[in-house]
Amino acid sequence: MSSELARGLWKLRTAGSVEDLTKRYRRLCKLYHPDVHSPELRENFERQMQKINEEYASALKKFNIITYRNPAKGMSDAETFTVDLTAEQPFSRSTRAAAQEKKRKQEQQNIEKFGVVFADAEAARKLGSALATLKRTRTFFSLKGTDDIRERSHYVGAMKVLQDVHRRFPNTEAGQDALYYLATASCNIKDYRAAIMLFTKYRRQYPGDSRGSLFHFYAGLCHHHLENYEQAVSEYGYFLLSKPGPQYRHFVALVASFKESAELKILPPSLPYS
Repeated sequence: MSSELARGLWKLRTAGSVEDLTKRYRRLCKLYHPDVHSPELRENFERQMQKINEEYASALKKFNIITYRNPAKGMSDAETFTVDLTAEQPFSRSTRAAAQEKKRKQEQQNIEKFGVVFADAEAARKLGSALATLKRTRTFFSLKGTDDIRERSHYVGAMKVLQDVHRRFPNTEAGQDALYYLATASCNIKDYRAAIMLFTKYRRQYPGDSRGSLFHFYAGLCHHHLENYEQAVSEYGYFLLSKPGPQYRHFVALVASFKESAELKILPPSLPYS
């Protein structure tokens, strides 16, 4: 393989869009297609064109496009037809049944994993993806804030997904969880005002469900940092009175000391997210 052809194949692999890929492929066709060369060189260029076609078909798969080659044509012929998997495809009876079976299995997995059936499998998938990204930062759910640029970029990306889930599926368990985790994620990047606004929105939108005692703990921390001491005392009090579960039992003494410092209107040096 010549270095020029290898460079051309590399350009196909690194194309950033379908349009860019198509332009590079057509450029190579003009250079290596057997029909534009003399008959004695045809066999050599057919082999090279076959490599180009295979690389082109492989590169298209990155954009969810599968290329089918007409079997009546030679391998060197560029005539193909494609199927864009991102576009909506017409459903036959068998494919519709397969899709329904897939959705049923997804709902069963959600029951086993989350204890609830989400109204839309897409919402559950996006929520899980965003939470996985947040947990990858090693600061989410750890009572630690972060100023690290890389971690903040993870947070911003995940928070955009959570916003989208809540906007599109507000009346589902996934949409409800997305708003809660969006508020707690705002705490981790030290955007306390945004976090309080999101917690307030959560209270109004889902009355009677405060995500357990930990909801009040996060809300109290945000008010404490903003020196809203009366609100912080109130939230900490709700936390201490709500009889937190065994997984939060080690918080009780910590929150009691925060409540005392809030009553004295001071920010203790050991306050999380500091």
